[in-house]
Amino acid sequence: MNVNIVKKKDNKLFNRVEVTAEVVFDGTTPTRQDMRKSISAKLGTDPDLTILREVKTTFGKKLAIVIAHSYQTKDALISTEPEHIRKRHSLVAEVKEANKAQATEQNAEKKE
Repeated sequence: MNVNIVKKKDNKLFNRVEVTAEVVFDGTTPTRQDMRKSISAKLGTDPDLTILREVKTTFGKKLAIVIAHSYQTKDALISTEPEHIRKRHSLVAEVKEANKAQATEQNAEKKE
């Protein structure tokens, strides 16, 4: 799988880098997880902070056009990306678990 960065824009308002990339592959279309890791490696960022917003493939071609956002912090990612996008990347469960842990801590403090 080859990744070519076509367009890169630094969006300081949302603390992210917006990337359009071409992913050339052999065989079947790579998984979102594999593309996310490859794009993150090309950018030199953390794969956990990279979100694939859109993956477009054309029938018969071994090419995918990917629109990705790479965030600087996890808080920026959670506050900006919609829930259905985070769910695709398994980030909703992490947020809900963190909220539950925080709620139990607050309840424990109230009881004292």
